[in-house]
Amino acid sequence: MSDSITSLYPVFTPGANDDEFDNESFSGWTAVNSGTQVPTVTETNHVASIVHPGGGSSAYLWAYMKTYSPSANDYIEMAFRTAGANQNYNRVGLIMANGASFSSGSQVVFNMTPSLGNLYVSQYSGYNADNGVASTVASTFITLGSGVVFLRLKYEGSNHFRGYTSPDGISWADITGQVTSTLTPTHIGFCLTPYGASVPYNVSVHYFKQAA
Repeated sequence: MSDSITSLYPVFTPGANDDEFDNESFSGWTAVNSGTQVPTVTETNHVASIVHPGGGSSAYLWAYMKTYSPSANDYIEMAFRTAGANQNYNRVGLIMANGASFSSGSQVVFNMTPSLGNLYVSQYSGYNADNGVASTVASTFITLGSGVVFLRLKYEGSNHFRGYTSPDGISWADITGQVTSTLTPTHIGFCLTPYGASVPYNVSVHYFKQAA
């Protein structure tokens, strides 16, 4: 198993907030959603395999969160693959928030939108209101086939964030610059949404990591 994993991402020693989805049980996460169109999560074969049935209001997020208050320069990271119809606007990404209750609090989300080829940081409230893009790298991010995507969201302290991407989990590029958003995070995690589109959407998450 180690050989197959190292071909996908660099091996690391999991900490308290990390998950390599390798024990056949999707646990330790708080699901935050509207209670409708709830995704099915199957942990097997070293992934959290998620299928969203489609639908729901356009700005709704379906998030999986852990309680953690980042210190300055802490970051969260994930590797995933995704498949679905070319519909507007499937999204998947990393999230930091000041709570884990739907319809409350503030969130910063570092998204990938496959249909647009975009990576950007969004400012959310209530896990259900998209308050606008804070930083965009438009039409420059392209994945081929079912390639693994690596994202990293860094908390730089004092309401500052930064987004990175990588082709392999080794070398990282800052693609957003510093983003300002009024948020002191108490929770970290990942999220997905079809943004109201009706066709089901799949995401396969290889790992989630918190580090400094």
